[in-house]
Order: sequence, then C-alpha cells, then structure tokens
Amino acid sequence: MLRESTNWLWKGSPITIKTDKYQIKRIQNGDEDTFKHLFNAHYSDLCRFAYYYVQSPEVAEDLVHNVFLHVWKNHWSWKPKGTIKSYLYKAVHNQCRNHARQQKVEKKWRLSKKDETNAGYSTEEEYYNDELQKELELAVEKL
Repeated sequence: MLRESTNWLWKGSPITIKTDKYQIKRIQNGDEDTFKHLFNAHYSDLCRFAYYYVQSPEVAEDLVHNVFLHVWKNHWSWKPKGTIKSYLYKAVHNQCRNHARQQKVEKKWRLSKKDETNAGYSTEEEYYNDELQKELELAVEKL
C-alpha cells in the first residue's frame, strides 16, 4: 500500500526506465533508426525549451542540434544517468547556459574594442573621418 501511495516520488516509471535502457543500448550499438526516433520524439519540445532561454529560434535549434550531434558522435560510450528525457533537457539547459556565457564575453570584448577604437571621439563616424583624413594626408605627401 505504501508503495502505491508514493509512486509520484519515483524519477521514472519502471516501463520508461526499461524502455530507455533498451533505446540507450540500441543507440550505443549504432542503431540509426532508434536515434532518429529519439530525435523526432524530443526535438520540438527541446527547441521550445531552449527558445525560452535564448529567445532566438535559430540559436535554439542550433543548440538542440549540438546536443543530438554530441550524442550520436559519442553513441558507443553514451551513458545518460536517469531517463533519456531528463538527460536531453539537462544537456540543452547546459548548452543554453554556455551560449549565454559566450554571448556575455563577446559583448564585453566588442565593447572594449569599441572603446579602444573610439577613444577621444564622440561617434564612430568622427573616428572614421579622422582616419580617412590621415590616410589622405599621407597619400598627398607621397605625391
């Protein structure tokens, strides 16, 4: 009786865990049909999940593709802990976090480059006009 009342505590039903183990074993053995089935079963939901974090459909799709690509490239040694679904969601979540970190670093770098480039100029146009003027003066001197 206690077991029935605590079913909601289990991480996955015995059927899901058994099915997952079967699918994992088949993917580890290089079964493309099982992998395609896995991809088709989870792709759309994972893209929606990734979109929530990155707010770009293209980036969300790329991140989900990266997860599935990683699974397939390493299929012989792929050993997810828990259910396949929980593994995929965690992997996509990690991809989204890595993407956000990378975006933050790139933004910082672009801003630092912009500050270096535009030092002493109020606009980018002023900087380029000044650089063009210098190049023209050098060209005239060479004549």
